[in-house]
Amino acid sequence: MKIILNDKSDIAGLHHQLGVIAHELEYPKEAMYHYQQVLHPESDMPKTERHRQAPAYASIARLVYCKNDLDQALIHYNKTVELALIESILDKISIACYYNNIGLVYKRKRSYDQALSIFEKAL
Repeated sequence: MKIILNDKSDIAGLHHQLGVIAHELEYPKEAMYHYQQVLHPESDMPKTERHRQAPAYASIARLVYCKNDLDQALIHYNKTVELALIESILDKISIACYYNNIGLVYKRKRSYDQALSIFEKAL
């Protein structure tokens, strides 16, 4: 049975879940495809809905972090925080987790001063 969804937020949510499953099954290319589909309709998505893209940015960051592409991980984690803070939708725990992830990237890069600064923001 195929269900046709018209709500872009619902479609984006399904793509994100498909990406999560692909990532868990260790299909990184498929995971990236689905995560990017969440971001693709950005120009069509109302600003009030853009916070829904934060988890996709975080998932892409995690995916590229696992590949040791730390610069791309930082770009995507920072975009995640930017969306989360602008929309003020996500709870403080989620935002702290995103900051923690940024700190872990800096730690892996051996940029300890930056890591420390970001970890303090997570508090």
